[in-house]
Amino acid sequence: MASVNVCDIGTMQSPIDLHQCPVTIKGGSNDGEIMNIPNEREKLVFKYGADSATVTKVCSDEGCTVKIVPMSDVEVSEMMIVPVVPEMHYALDHCTLHMPSEHTINHKHFPLEVQCHHTMEHTNHRRKGVLSVMYQVGVNEENVGTSSSFIEAIAKGMPSTETETATLKNFQFSPAGSAGLSRYHTYKGSQTIGHCKEDADWYVLYDPTGVSAAQLDMLKKGMTDHPVGWKAPRPVQDLYGRHPEGCHHAEPDSAAPFSLGLSLAVLVLSIFGRS
Repeated sequence: MASVNVCDIGTMQSPIDLHQCPVTIKGGSNDGEIMNIPNEREKLVFKYGADSATVTKVCSDEGCTVKIVPMSDVEVSEMMIVPVVPEMHYALDHCTLHMPSEHTINHKHFPLEVQCHHTMEHTNHRRKGVLSVMYQVGVNEENVGTSSSFIEAIAKGMPSTETETATLKNFQFSPAGSAGLSRYHTYKGSQTIGHCKEDADWYVLYDPTGVSAAQLDMLKKGMTDHPVGWKAPRPVQDLYGRHPEGCHHAEPDSAAPFSLGLSLAVLVLSIFGRS
């Protein structure tokens, strides 16, 4: 009997296609307009205290991803806290870079996705949590091109071959960049590399953060030593009845959220701020 490839079966696999949060406004001067209004939740909290990291290329015949592991000379907190009742605390293990993104929004890929892999406290390393951040080239409020100090450091410090490990000093672990921390999709899924059989709680930030075209180009060139280059994203998986959380379940019935809706509608189309 042929062996079973766990990545190809199951009803809770990742990545998936997500969508924006269109809401039809009722009443007021914006009556009938459709705006993107995601659900505002308590902010995710990141306590990443590392001041350095190692960078390696994880390669196979299908291509490579980049793995970043936080380091520090002293013991520091490396936590993602999800503010629910009771709070969920996830300890950071490492982050991986994927070009283009594995998750899609309305069936479209972003040029870069950073996935930070965590383990929930007090679960004997069994329950995983993954933060996903999409990166996009854009402009900020001053019409200045976006950039990311996080990606800049990684791109410049990439090891020249897949057998080497690079160390980044004075490195701030800030994968979320300027993305809003109160707007995010959540769903139950799986890991997307390796055997894909580990379950994972996914937290996909709704807003992309900024990166420059030059930084993306540096990342692409950093993989030219491998014959295939960057590993193609794992195909989007079926939902099998899953309903990712992150959008309002009901439309607003008054003009009260107009200012919120307008700002978020713009955020879907542009990127404000730089990291």
